[in-house]
Amino acid sequence: MNREDLRTIIADQLTALLKKPSEAEVPRQFDLLGQLKYPEVTVLMGVRRCGKSTLLRQLARALQGQVALHYLNFEEQRLSRFTVDDFQSAYEEFLVTARSDAKQVLIYDEVQLVVGWERWVAGLSSREQVKVFVTGSNSFMLSSELASLLTGRHLPLHITPFSFSELVAADPEASPINSVQRATTAVNIRRRQIFEDFQKFGGFPRAVASRDIAILGQYYEDIVQKDIALRKGVRNVVGLKQLGSLLASQNTRLFNQSAVAKELGIKSSLTIGKFCDYFKETYLYSEIRQFSRSKRQQLRGRAKFYAVDPLMAKESGFHHTDSEYWILENHVCNELLRRRHELFYWNSREGYEVDFIARRRDGIYEAIQVAVSLSRPETLERELRALACAKRDLEITRRTIITRDDQDNKNLQVGDVNVVPFYRWALEGLAD
Repeated sequence: MNREDLRTIIADQLTALLKKPSEAEVPRQFDLLGQLKYPEVTVLMGVRRCGKSTLLRQLARALQGQVALHYLNFEEQRLSRFTVDDFQSAYEEFLVTARSDAKQVLIYDEVQLVVGWERWVAGLSSREQVKVFVTGSNSFMLSSELASLLTGRHLPLHITPFSFSELVAADPEASPINSVQRATTAVNIRRRQIFEDFQKFGGFPRAVASRDIAILGQYYEDIVQKDIALRKGVRNVVGLKQLGSLLASQNTRLFNQSAVAKELGIKSSLTIGKFCDYFKETYLYSEIRQFSRSKRQQLRGRAKFYAVDPLMAKESGFHHTDSEYWILENHVCNELLRRRHELFYWNSREGYEVDFIARRRDGIYEAIQVAVSLSRPETLERELRALACAKRDLEITRRTIITRDDQDNKNLQVGDVNVVPFYRWALEGLAD
């Protein structure tokens, strides 16, 4: 690219990056400032439009005047002709105005759009006084390239749409003033109101701000068309889109590759598996397998797919008659993944299903059921029966039922099973 053009783009983008937002931003629960002490490249990975760029803007504004900032956002049309050879030119233009004694913080947004980017970043990772942040929206492109060139020299950070706890923490009416103050009735009511919005609008920043999920359908279409069909060279685009709609419609349910291939008129179930991998690589879906002590049995069992945001799935699939339940179950799954638990579902030999078997980071297993309400005795009996099987067969003693209902504003204990509404469970660790 022409150096003069690069100089203009660099200046324009940095000015936009540091510009004070016109409206309040939701603080994220990711400590990017803490990443500065590590020399490794920090890699922010996550679905498009989940807030990675905003997180970088918050970081840049916090560092303004303390470090030398170099920023390039490769989604901008003016950088569509940028190649790996232009990195050096852009870096030299940055050095012209950077203080020679300042720590350099280099931020490359959606870097996977530049073919060969990983070689340039690998070369920077060993330089003193240089910290590199990169973002990307495709896990395969990032992980495979970084694994080969930056083994042991990069720190992955998975960014998701807003969590419920982030939305609560950003609302002064929903957060206690300090860590020892207990939540009042008014605080709990406000948290329940935020939860109702979370069920309606999900966690994508634009949908939360506008209180409108229509934009999520366009996000989904862009990801499928641009990040999957175009970049992967998919020839059967119709089949790909049909599968995407089916995944959205059968979100949280058991998935049979052979049956789906037959339903969509796709000759090989291997093609279905490949397309599913594409959806996972772009962070649209997470895959959950059946729990077994045997890895082979886990792989042989049918999978479930959970959307990165259930409201995006609702906009992209067919109508659900039980949407209230599966949106709640999907939110529970995403929260467990944010906590970095290893997740499975499980069926007892009698055919009773446990929604989640979670292996926590401390190695403890927990069995979790999700229910909209336990007001009907048969519902409570069904959930307890499945959890009793998990205790008997898997020797899991930590068992929880997560509900939508407030349960008379208290956590309940049914025998040794904890019953808790989502808005309380998802705030574990915050003052309550």
